[in-house]
Amino acid sequence: MSDLYTEELIARKTSMVEKALRVVMILATVLTLVAGIVISPLVLILFLVLVIVDLVKIPQFNLEYEYLYVNGELDIDKIIAKSKRKRVGTYTVSNMELIAPLSSRELAQARRDPSVKKVRDCSSGAGENRYGMVINTDGKKQIIIFEPNETMLRDIRRLSPRNVVTR
Repeated sequence: MSDLYTEELIARKTSMVEKALRVVMILATVLTLVAGIVISPLVLILFLVLVIVDLVKIPQFNLEYEYLYVNGELDIDKIIAKSKRKRVGTYTVSNMELIAPLSSRELAQARRDPSVKKVRDCSSGAGENRYGMVINTDGKKQIIIFEPNETMLRDIRRLSPRNVVTR
């Protein structure tokens, strides 16, 4: 049997809150520049600090998630500003309790479970192909929201048919 390798890159959609925050940050920087020119040159120091904060923080709103699935193991990485990669986690199908669409009854029931400690969204935020994976890692249950492609779902279903719901 050959190894199954699937890789997928999902870009996170920019939310209205993030867009508004960008506008507020830029507006505050511009107003500080104007205040520095009109009121006092000492305010220009605050302007320089805000420029540095803008240059560091605004690119961090550009997120992508990479899913790498190899033989029953799913690696999820977060890519920040197309330059910095951070590992979200490595998840094994044998530790998975359920994979279901976000709108399914089964996942809604799992979300109400008090033993679920964390919900982590690693999806585009708006796709209709979003699934929730209930997984037990280090004795703690968590729900990972992601957007698997058909090849990933088919192989996960082949390894653990009872735990995959596709409706």
